[in-house]
Amino acid sequence: MASEIKVDTISEKTSANGVTIDSLSIKDGGLVAAGNIDVNGNNLVLDANANTYLDAGTDDTIKFYVSGAHDLTISANAINVLSGTTLTIDSGATITNSGTASGFGALAGIDDQTSSNDDQLTISDTAVILNEDSDDLDFRVESNSYTHMLTVDGSNNVVGVGIANAMPDLGVGLHIKTADSGATVSSNADELVIENGGGSASSGISILSATDGQGALYFGDSGDNDIGGMYYNHADNGMVMFGNAAAWKIVYSVNDVTFSGTGTSDGIVIDPGAADALSEIKLIGGEASCTTLTHRQDQNDDNADRWDVGQGGTNTSANTSIHWAQYSGGSLDNEMRIAQSGVLDVEGAVNASTSVDYAEYFEWKTELANDAAVTNSYGLTVVLDNDKVRLAEAGEEANILGVIRPNNVSAVVGGTQTFRWKDRYEKDIWGNIIKEQYTLVYWEEFNADGSVKTRHSYHKDRIPAKRLKRHLDESEHNWHTLASNLTEDDLVVPSTSEEKTAANYRERNTYRRKKGDHNIGDPLLRPVINASYDPELTYVPREKRRKEWCVVGLLGQVPIRDTAVIPTSWKKMKNLESGIDLYYIK
Repeated sequence: MASEIKVDTISEKTSANGVTIDSLSIKDGGLVAAGNIDVNGNNLVLDANANTYLDAGTDDTIKFYVSGAHDLTISANAINVLSGTTLTIDSGATITNSGTASGFGALAGIDDQTSSNDDQLTISDTAVILNEDSDDLDFRVESNSYTHMLTVDGSNNVVGVGIANAMPDLGVGLHIKTADSGATVSSNADELVIENGGGSASSGISILSATDGQGALYFGDSGDNDIGGMYYNHADNGMVMFGNAAAWKIVYSVNDVTFSGTGTSDGIVIDPGAADALSEIKLIGGEASCTTLTHRQDQNDDNADRWDVGQGGTNTSANTSIHWAQYSGGSLDNEMRIAQSGVLDVEGAVNASTSVDYAEYFEWKTELANDAAVTNSYGLTVVLDNDKVRLAEAGEEANILGVIRPNNVSAVVGGTQTFRWKDRYEKDIWGNIIKEQYTLVYWEEFNADGSVKTRHSYHKDRIPAKRLKRHLDESEHNWHTLASNLTEDDLVVPSTSEEKTAANYRERNTYRRKKGDHNIGDPLLRPVINASYDPELTYVPREKRRKEWCVVGLLGQVPIRDTAVIPTSWKKMKNLESGIDLYYIK
């Protein structure tokens, strides 16, 4: 050994410089070590530091105490805690790593000597108390430039994980934050908050499972730990949502969605929850495909159990009409169709249970005085006066046209004009609607990830200047100019070649495939609006204007007043009540 000193009692004062033995200085106020100190076989490695002293104690524990306002400074890799030895830092001490950080800083200089991984602090078999007082921020972990990788805020009962200086600030539980979205959180669901923000940033949670396993989210209570939930089955690529312990279930498979329930239920109910809100179901067919509602009854075990209603009819091709097709013959067979022009075609009979006459609307030559006059005209006969009608007079039996009828009692009524003014569209002399060719324009807007955000499709001469609202009134040809349909945001239409290419902009004025009665290359046509038509006027159908228009029974069984002028060719069938008889008009 290079040197040795043994002292039982020291009573003499030393000089101001104290006593120095192999770089160990003992003097008033403490112990200064410039090199290594061997304490009971343990190496204590310190940088030169003042006002510190070593207490070996009797429990094989090495303790450091800091006197006065001084701190204990530990340089990187300066402390080596050997196996079986405890490093204790008393409350109130501040540790600085190479003088670059305050508080606990980065304890990179501590090596537990028990593994090959340096820069590791191992705490075991004891409690660790951080920030024992009432400071708001109890614990924080920093990494590189990220100052809030992990925070524990006892004052607000929040544990947060964040990066890029994103201090977690929402909820009462765990808040994982990568950037501030500016959003708030509901107090009913703030135990776990996932937040990202800025631009079009998205937030999400990934549940990763084996290829034949399930990824699940369950809801439970004290009576049932899985009373509701949802899971994805990787084995068959199906998504299942269930509630009330599987009393109802929605299954999303590769190409299908199935809703099932047990017991009595209302099936699927769409309720917007407000008196003025719109409820709707949209069926959107894929490219060159139609939409169809398929009805199956009685487990679909008989041919007659199936009806298909939609544009497809007997196939799934795009079409311009709505078909009703049944399957009783072992294959789909169209039984009824409403064409785009409004024409109804049926395969079988059209039955009217309570009405037996055919009637048409005619205009009164002279408008009736009031509603009472309308009612009093029922059962009276009329004659034509040019293209209008008036009540028949005695001696006009040979000119009788028909009998006045109430609304909604005749089996078939022609000329109702229920939906629009009769001259809304231009017509030729035969009543055919005149049509014009038009051009369709399409383009798309994309999200940051390349997915389609919005698809635009308009007649080229009817592109709105503003973005459209979600629910539209498209009953008029000028719907694209109505303020009630437009938002405050401008609609930007691609104009340059670069913009059109980026937006997949295209135009066409012909059919690109066979659709109903239209073949490939046929022009896209729309009705020509009559120049006299005023969309600002409110249209009232003829059935609501009976003082101007009347329903005239022309054929079949009709009640007639005994005061009416009646042709001798009409056959009286029977008396209905006093003053009214049933006649057959032939």
